[in-house]
Amino acid sequence: MPRSLRRCARELESASQELACQLKRWPTNKEIAIRLGLSLEELHVLRSRSSSRVVSLDQCLEDRPDNPGLTWDPADEDEFGNPAAATERRATLRLLSAALDTLSSRERSILYMRLRAIDALPRDRALMGLSESRICQLHKKILAALRHRLEPALEEVA
Repeated sequence: MPRSLRRCARELESASQELACQLKRWPTNKEIAIRLGLSLEELHVLRSRSSSRVVSLDQCLEDRPDNPGLTWDPADEDEFGNPAAATERRATLRLLSAALDTLSSRERSILYMRLRAIDALPRDRALMGLSESRICQLHKKILAALRHRLEPALEEVA
């Protein structure tokens, strides 16, 4: 809201509180309008313009009958809010991608299984002939190797 409107809203609230204390009840709109030197119509306009409401853009778009199923797609804060962070993120992802390319197909499969949760993929574990605990051990080993490969590049960037 503009400052002038916020000031008017504060005056409206202050007048309402003062009248409530004097009258020992909540004042009517007419009493508030007289106190502020406004007509009833001007008071209603002021109240409607100064009332703060939080509106959900998701809800607004979902409720539109002409666009069923339309959803809100907010801007990616990394990309638009902080270009330096977005650039750093893209550089880190490129380094990670290059490091992942150095892994064998077996190591990639193990990482993939860990990302998708071991319990959900018993068939994949059986095909590789590995137990859940062995996959966890190999996963830790692969991550340590990736960290070792990435540390020099990440220190150089920082």
